[in-house]
Amino acid sequence: MAEQADKAHMASGELGDLVAGFRGRVVVVSWLVVGLVAGLIVWHGASAAAAIVGAIVGAAVAAGLFVLGFRRSRQLAVQVYSGGLAYRAKGTQETWAWDDVQEFFVLAEEREIHGAPHGVADAIFSTLLEALVKLLLPKAVKFTVKYRICRPGHQRTFDSLISGQARLGATVEHFVTQAQLPKALASFGSGEAVRFGDLWLGPDGLTYASAKRQRFLPLSALTGVSVTRYDVKVHQAGHRLAWLIAKRSSVPNAAVLAGLAEHIVAARDANDGNEAAGQLPAGSGTQS
Repeated sequence: MAEQADKAHMASGELGDLVAGFRGRVVVVSWLVVGLVAGLIVWHGASAAAAIVGAIVGAAVAAGLFVLGFRRSRQLAVQVYSGGLAYRAKGTQETWAWDDVQEFFVLAEEREIHGAPHGVADAIFSTLLEALVKLLLPKAVKFTVKYRICRPGHQRTFDSLISGQARLGATVEHFVTQAQLPKALASFGSGEAVRFGDLWLGPDGLTYASAKRQRFLPLSALTGVSVTRYDVKVHQAGHRLAWLIAKRSSVPNAAVLAGLAEHIVAARDANDGNEAAGQLPAGSGTQS
């Protein structure tokens, strides 16, 4: 314990000011379900006395699993600092400086609505059910969301076992973007293409090079990149529909891509405005 406290103190000194802290979360429902199942197994087909024993066994199993889960949750903690984060779990203590984080992912994965269909009727029913679910349910229900940071040779994923994981993900993304955006701007300014998974943004334009297809959007036609928790949309001049919609899970540092595109478009528009002003004939200004 003293060694962990020393490491936490060292992390706080190396990583700057503490911004926010996050603890593990106990998933109570799973423990109650396991306890209920255990109780039903003992009680099934037995007398009233056995039913009481079954209820006691179920309660004991649920309580024991809850205590175990509570102890594990108390050992899990993420401290976010201005210069990085400190992660602690059972047997694990590590620090991440924001400059060391190369990629940040929002892993939004659709929940499985049904299993593999058996027969034609089941396939038709499954297809209709999935379409209905996608139409009616909000994305927050249809998707599970995790957050991942990567550096050479290592990665760390934050999921629902951490209380406040959405706020943790947004906080981490904010600091990673602050650290990575100046680097992306510098690379672009030196004439290099900056990679975001299958997307490459360079001086000539935006290239989408997936395993199935390749597309190219000239820089003059790029109007911006918008990012949600689930999608990344590339917008094209003169078109209402997005030029490209990519899954958020496939685009690392999506907020950096959006920020880089915003700077590029603003600089391009300002340069075009200056050139247009310079081409005005003499005496063409407004006269009173």
